[in-house]
Amino acid sequence: MAILTILSDWRSPNYYFAYVAGKLHSALAQPTLIELSPPLDAHKLSQAAFILKNALPAFPENTIHGVFVGMPTDRHHICIGKINNQYVVTWNTGLLSLLCEPNELEYCLVEIENQDNAQSWLNPITEVMIQLANDKPFDFTHSPLENTLHTLQPVLQANYILGNVIHIDTYGNVISNITKALFLKTQNKRRFEIYVQSKANMVNRISANYEPEYMGELIALFNDINHLELAISHERISDLLNLDTSSEIKVVFFED
Repeated sequence: MAILTILSDWRSPNYYFAYVAGKLHSALAQPTLIELSPPLDAHKLSQAAFILKNALPAFPENTIHGVFVGMPTDRHHICIGKINNQYVVTWNTGLLSLLCEPNELEYCLVEIENQDNAQSWLNPITEVMIQLANDKPFDFTHSPLENTLHTLQPVLQANYILGNVIHIDTYGNVISNITKALFLKTQNKRRFEIYVQSKANMVNRISANYEPEYMGELIALFNDINHLELAISHERISDLLNLDTSSEIKVVFFED
Protein backbone atom coordinates (compact mmCIF):
# COMPACT_ATOMS: atom_id res chain seq x y z
CA MET A 1 0.00 0.00 0.00
CA ALA A 2 1.53 3.28 -1.13
CA ILE A 3 2.19 6.13 1.30
CA LEU A 4 1.78 9.48 -0.43
CA THR A 5 2.02 13.00 0.96
CA ILE A 6 0.97 16.39 -0.36
CA LEU A 7 2.59 19.72 0.47
CA SER A 8 0.96 22.78 -1.10
CA ASP A 9 0.40 26.53 -0.90
CA TRP A 10 -3.36 26.27 -1.54
CA ARG A 11 -4.48 28.58 1.27
CA SER A 12 -7.79 29.97 0.00
CA PRO A 13 -10.89 27.77 -0.41
CA ASN A 14 -10.37 25.71 -3.57
CA TYR A 15 -10.88 22.32 -5.17
CA TYR A 16 -7.17 21.59 -5.77
CA PHE A 17 -6.49 19.22 -2.87
CA ALA A 18 -9.80 17.41 -3.40
CA TYR A 19 -9.01 16.98 -7.10
CA VAL A 20 -5.52 15.55 -6.48
CA ALA A 21 -6.77 13.30 -3.66
CA GLY A 22 -9.59 12.03 -5.88
CA LYS A 23 -7.20 11.23 -8.73
CA LEU A 24 -4.86 9.33 -6.39
CA HIS A 25 -7.66 7.32 -4.79
CA SER A 26 -9.19 6.53 -8.20
CA ALA A 27 -5.90 5.20 -9.58
CA LEU A 28 -4.47 3.39 -6.55
CA ALA A 29 -5.82 0.69 -4.27
CA GLN A 30 -6.23 2.07 -0.74
CA PRO A 31 -3.40 4.62 -0.73
CA THR A 32 -2.40 6.27 2.52
CA LEU A 33 -2.63 9.99 1.78
CA ILE A 34 -1.18 12.53 4.21
CA GLU A 35 -1.20 16.34 4.06
CA LEU A 36 2.24 17.27 5.39
CA SER A 37 1.28 20.73 6.63
CA PRO A 38 -1.50 23.29 6.47
CA PRO A 39 -1.12 25.26 3.23
CA LEU A 40 2.05 27.33 3.08
CA ASP A 41 2.50 30.95 2.06
CA ALA A 42 2.18 31.30 -1.71
CA HIS A 43 5.29 30.35 -3.71
CA LYS A 44 7.48 29.97 -0.59
CA LEU A 45 9.91 27.31 -1.80
CA SER A 46 12.25 27.86 1.17
CA GLN A 47 9.33 27.21 3.55
CA ALA A 48 8.39 24.06 1.65
CA ALA A 49 12.00 22.85 1.73
CA PHE A 50 12.29 23.45 5.48
CA ILE A 51 9.17 21.42 6.24
CA LEU A 52 9.96 18.60 3.83
CA LYS A 53 13.63 18.32 4.76
CA ASN A 54 12.74 17.87 8.43
CA ALA A 55 9.83 15.51 7.73
CA LEU A 56 11.68 13.11 5.42
CA PRO A 57 13.60 11.24 8.18
CA ALA A 58 10.29 10.21 9.82
CA PHE A 59 8.88 8.46 6.73
CA PRO A 60 9.64 4.93 5.51
CA GLU A 61 11.41 4.09 2.28
CA ASN A 62 9.40 4.42 -0.93
CA THR A 63 7.16 7.17 0.45
CA ILE A 64 6.12 9.51 -2.39
CA HIS A 65 5.90 13.24 -1.65
CA GLY A 66 4.04 15.53 -4.04
CA VAL A 67 5.03 19.19 -3.65
CA PHE A 68 2.63 21.69 -5.25
CA VAL A 69 4.42 24.91 -4.24
CA GLY A 70 5.78 27.71 -6.40
CA MET A 71 5.42 28.51 -10.06
CA PRO A 72 7.40 26.37 -12.49
CA THR A 73 10.09 28.22 -14.41
CA ASP A 74 10.37 25.12 -16.58
CA ARG A 75 6.88 24.32 -17.85
CA HIS A 76 7.98 21.28 -19.84
CA HIS A 77 9.25 18.95 -17.11
CA ILE A 78 8.39 17.44 -13.75
CA CYS A 79 11.35 16.77 -11.47
CA ILE A 80 11.58 13.59 -9.39
CA GLY A 81 14.13 13.51 -6.62
CA LYS A 82 15.23 10.32 -4.86
CA ILE A 83 16.48 11.06 -1.35
CA ASN A 84 17.19 8.23 1.11
CA ASN A 85 14.99 5.94 -1.01
CA GLN A 86 12.01 8.30 -0.84
CA TYR A 87 10.63 10.23 -3.79
CA VAL A 88 9.88 13.95 -4.09
CA VAL A 89 7.80 14.94 -7.11
CA THR A 90 7.47 18.60 -7.99
CA TRP A 91 7.75 21.16 -10.76
CA ASN A 92 11.27 21.89 -11.94
CA THR A 93 11.70 24.89 -9.62
CA GLY A 94 15.04 24.02 -8.02
CA LEU A 95 13.37 22.91 -4.79
CA LEU A 96 15.31 19.64 -4.71
CA SER A 97 18.59 21.54 -4.32
CA LEU A 98 17.41 22.76 -0.88
CA LEU A 99 16.67 19.29 0.48
CA CYS A 100 20.08 17.65 0.62
CA GLU A 101 23.70 17.89 -0.43
CA PRO A 102 24.29 17.54 -4.19
CA ASN A 103 26.09 14.20 -3.81
CA GLU A 104 23.09 12.78 -1.88
CA LEU A 105 20.56 13.51 -4.63
CA GLU A 106 19.41 11.31 -7.47
CA TYR A 107 16.87 12.86 -9.81
CA CYS A 108 15.26 12.68 -13.22
CA LEU A 109 13.22 15.03 -15.38
CA VAL A 110 9.95 13.79 -16.85
CA GLU A 111 8.62 15.58 -19.91
CA ILE A 112 5.11 16.98 -19.55
CA GLU A 113 2.72 16.05 -22.31
CA ASN A 114 0.38 18.75 -23.61
CA GLN A 115 -2.92 18.75 -21.74
CA ASP A 116 -5.86 20.98 -22.53
CA ASN A 117 -8.27 20.31 -19.66
CA ALA A 118 -8.91 22.68 -16.76
CA GLN A 119 -6.74 20.73 -14.33
CA SER A 120 -3.73 20.39 -16.63
CA TRP A 121 -1.43 22.15 -14.15
CA LEU A 122 -2.32 19.62 -11.40
CA ASN A 123 -2.18 16.46 -13.48
CA PRO A 124 1.54 16.08 -14.25
CA ILE A 125 2.73 15.82 -10.62
CA THR A 126 -0.29 13.66 -9.72
CA GLU A 127 0.30 11.27 -12.62
CA VAL A 128 3.99 10.84 -11.80
CA MET A 129 3.06 10.07 -8.18
CA ILE A 130 0.70 7.36 -9.49
CA GLN A 131 3.40 5.94 -11.76
CA LEU A 132 5.87 5.73 -8.87
CA ALA A 133 3.26 4.04 -6.67
CA ASN A 134 2.76 1.50 -9.47
CA ASP A 135 6.52 0.83 -9.56
CA LYS A 136 7.18 2.37 -12.95
CA PRO A 137 10.97 2.63 -13.38
CA PHE A 138 12.58 6.00 -13.98
CA ASP A 139 16.10 6.77 -15.14
CA PHE A 140 17.75 8.61 -12.24
CA THR A 141 21.07 10.43 -12.45
CA HIS A 142 23.60 11.92 -10.02
CA SER A 143 24.57 14.69 -12.43
CA PRO A 144 24.32 18.26 -11.02
CA LEU A 145 20.95 19.96 -11.12
CA GLU A 146 20.81 22.78 -13.66
CA ASN A 147 18.02 24.55 -11.77
CA THR A 148 19.25 25.27 -8.24
CA LEU A 149 18.33 27.52 -5.32
CA HIS A 150 20.41 28.73 -2.39
CA THR A 151 19.46 29.23 1.24
CA LEU A 152 20.71 32.09 3.39
CA GLN A 153 23.75 31.03 5.39
CA PRO A 154 24.85 32.69 8.66
CA VAL A 155 27.66 35.23 8.49
CA LEU A 156 30.41 34.11 10.86
CA GLN A 157 33.00 36.35 12.48
CA ALA A 158 35.29 35.81 15.49
CA ASN A 159 32.96 37.58 17.89
CA TYR A 160 29.52 37.20 16.38
CA ILE A 161 27.17 35.17 14.21
CA LEU A 162 24.68 37.03 12.02
CA GLY A 163 21.80 34.78 11.06
CA ASN A 164 18.25 35.01 9.78
CA VAL A 165 14.81 33.70 10.55
CA ILE A 166 14.13 30.78 8.20
CA HIS A 167 10.77 29.56 9.54
CA ILE A 168 7.86 30.77 11.67
CA ASP A 169 5.86 28.00 13.31
CA THR A 170 2.18 27.74 14.25
CA TYR A 171 2.79 29.50 17.58
CA GLY A 172 4.64 32.43 16.04
CA ASN A 173 8.00 31.18 17.32
CA VAL A 174 10.91 31.91 14.97
CA ILE A 175 13.54 29.39 13.92
CA SER A 176 16.89 30.69 12.75
CA ASN A 177 19.53 29.28 10.42
CA ILE A 178 22.01 29.19 13.33
CA THR A 179 22.61 25.59 14.35
CA LYS A 180 23.56 24.39 17.80
CA ALA A 181 26.87 23.04 16.48
CA LEU A 182 27.82 26.40 14.92
CA PHE A 183 26.76 28.31 18.04
CA LEU A 184 28.78 26.15 20.46
CA LYS A 185 31.86 26.05 18.23
CA THR A 186 31.90 29.84 17.86
CA GLN A 187 30.99 30.52 21.48
CA ASN A 188 33.88 28.49 22.91
CA LYS A 189 32.40 28.93 26.43
CA ARG A 190 32.24 32.72 26.13
CA ARG A 191 29.43 34.90 27.45
CA PHE A 192 26.91 35.87 24.78
CA GLU A 193 23.92 38.05 23.97
CA ILE A 194 21.32 37.27 21.32
CA TYR A 195 19.60 40.19 19.59
CA VAL A 196 16.35 39.83 17.67
CA GLN A 197 16.21 42.65 15.09
CA SER A 198 17.92 45.10 17.49
CA LYS A 199 19.58 45.36 20.90
CA ALA A 200 16.20 46.30 22.37
CA ASN A 201 15.22 42.63 22.15
CA MET A 202 17.99 40.72 23.90
CA VAL A 203 18.38 37.39 25.67
CA ASN A 204 21.63 36.12 27.20
CA ARG A 205 20.89 32.53 28.15
CA ILE A 206 19.74 29.33 26.48
CA SER A 207 16.64 27.77 28.03
CA ALA A 208 16.01 24.05 28.24
CA ASN A 209 12.35 24.45 27.21
CA TYR A 210 9.60 26.98 26.52
CA GLU A 211 8.74 27.54 30.20
CA PRO A 212 9.52 31.18 31.16
CA GLU A 213 10.74 32.58 34.45
CA TYR A 214 8.20 35.38 34.02
CA MET A 215 5.35 36.26 31.66
CA GLY A 216 6.44 37.94 28.45
CA GLU A 217 10.05 36.71 28.74
CA LEU A 218 12.11 36.42 25.55
CA ILE A 219 13.30 32.82 25.34
CA ALA A 220 16.14 31.29 23.31
CA LEU A 221 16.52 27.53 23.00
CA PHE A 222 17.81 24.84 20.69
CA ASN A 223 14.82 23.02 19.25
CA ASP A 224 14.40 19.37 18.28
CA ILE A 225 16.22 19.90 14.96
CA ASN A 226 19.08 21.67 16.77
CA HIS A 227 18.46 25.17 15.43
CA LEU A 228 18.39 28.32 17.55
CA GLU A 229 14.75 29.24 18.15
CA LEU A 230 13.33 32.40 19.72
CA ALA A 231 9.97 32.70 21.47
CA ILE A 232 8.06 34.93 23.88
CA SER A 233 6.06 33.13 26.54
CA HIS A 234 2.35 32.96 25.72
CA GLU A 235 2.75 35.38 22.80
CA ARG A 236 3.59 35.27 19.10
CA ILE A 237 7.07 36.79 18.84
CA SER A 238 6.71 37.02 15.05
CA ASP A 239 3.69 39.32 15.43
CA LEU A 240 4.96 41.32 18.40
CA LEU A 241 8.29 42.14 16.72
CA ASN A 242 7.00 42.12 13.15
CA LEU A 243 9.39 39.33 12.11
CA ASP A 244 9.47 37.48 8.82
CA THR A 245 11.80 35.06 7.06
CA SER A 246 14.35 37.77 6.32
CA SER A 247 14.62 39.17 9.86
CA GLU A 248 18.08 39.19 11.47
CA ILE A 249 19.16 37.20 14.51
CA LYS A 250 22.57 38.23 15.86
CA VAL A 251 24.64 36.41 18.50
CA VAL A 252 27.49 38.45 19.99
CA PHE A 253 30.24 36.82 22.07
CA PHE A 254 32.29 38.57 24.77
CA GLU A 255 35.86 37.81 25.87
CA ASP A 256 35.47 38.72 29.59
